[in-house]
This record gives sequence, C-alpha cells and structure tokens, in this order.
Amino acid sequence: NKLIQSDTYATLDVICFNRSQGVAYISKSAACPTFLLRDDQIYEINGSALPVGIISQMQPDCFQVDLKAGDE
Repeated sequence: NKLIQSDTYATLDVICFNRSQGVAYISKSAACPTFLLRDDQIYEINGSALPVGIISQMQPDCFQVDLKAGDE
C-alpha cells in the first residue's frame, strides 16, 4: 500500500499443508471464511484480524487443523 500510496487494503488467506503430519496451517487477515468439508458436514473457519495495510504492524489469525482422510 505504501508503494502505490493508497488507502486501500488487502485481505490475506494462506494455507500450508503438511501431508506427512496430516496438518493444515491457516493464516487469515480479513479474508472470507474458509470452509472444511468433513464427513458430510461443513465447518467454517473465521478470523478477526485486520486487513493487510490498515496498520503498519498487523498480526494474522493463525489456526492449525488436524486433517482426516476424505477432508475437502
């Protein structure tokens, strides 16, 4: 945002999978909900962190999800 001298902001949603441990690490900053489909049920993962660019030092919400076979 400083480079383009704009008051706009950006959302951020990052997912990192560790297949050997069966874990997903999720970082969210004002992004839309993330959905996990497990055993025909939908689980919603939400964060409350501010968008990227609102303040100079932001801290994203971080989640760890233990994955199961068949998760989508």
